Amino acid sequence: MQIDPNPGMRSLLAALSCVVAVGISIAFVDRAVATWVHETFHGARIFVILTHIVDPILPGAALGLLASAVAVMSGWRPGRLGRTFIACCIAALMAYAIKDQAKLAFGRLWPETWVNDNPSWISNGAYGFTPFHGGSGWGSFPSGHMTGITAPLSVVWHRAPRWRWLVVLLVLLVAVGLLGADYHFLGDVIAGIYLGAACGTGILAALHAGWTDDARQEARSSVRRNGCQRDFARMPQQTRRRCLRRFGRQTEGLPGEPRTDGGSRRVWALKDQDVSRGFAALERDICSAPCFAGSEYSRSINLVEG
Repeated sequence: MQIDPNPGMRSLLAALSCVVAVGISIAFVDRAVATWVHETFHGARIFVILTHIVDPILPGAALGLLASAVAVMSGWRPGRLGRTFIACCIAALMAYAIKDQAKLAFGRLWPETWVNDNPSWISNGAYGFTPFHGGSGWGSFPSGHMTGITAPLSVVWHRAPRWRWLVVLLVLLVAVGLLGADYHFLGDVIAGIYLGAACGTGILAALHAGWTDDARQEARSSVRRNGCQRDFARMPQQTRRRCLRRFGRQTEGLPGEPRTDGGSRRVWALKDQDVSRGFAALERDICSAPCFAGSEYSRSINLVEG
């Protein structure tokens, strides 16, 4: 995962684009689309079937997160795939919780009458928002289906770029189903996509920060546990010399390194004559030192950040 150098500006632009897109849809598009869909596709079963793609997400996320918690307590250390799965579960649960409160706050009427003779655009021309009205007839905005599927899929979008085509396909299928069945206005669908993406991206950013810190701590612990001399010895000679130039001083030679000039050539060695003490002095910089970019500890960090 690449770190966004300017997350604040990108978030602001995303929020503004959401407001503009949803506002235009509510003012000029929603009623026309709902009327046309009702006249053209009313009763088409295929659209209802597409909406059920979302059904396994909520129970799957709850059970998956519970299973992950039990596995971690049993000693499981999740890798990249495991962390992606955990992020998807948390994002989905968070999205479902937020969308319920958003529906209550906006109180938008549905395109059609579904429950308890609720007023709707198709049935009696009722259209609009009644904030905090409450009740199942005032919960069209935002779309819970779109929020629920977009949240985990936005995690997949960032963590597995080669599967982005599948992310787009699934989101489009659910959106077509919701619009074709007249379950939601177009503005509801757009808002659900933005809300789900915000949940998934936000959770991933928060977890990513924690994962990076954990990886760096593990790297330092591994250095303390195993010593970094072994890792240092595996580096190419040119890389080792760059590291020594960064942290060392000139001496008569580094123990264990073959000499080709009979000992007369001065080479870069660690600050301490005692090599083990010299390596210990590098522990505090092991994660950030450019010369360790190819080490096993650095690769573990790149795996998390990548």
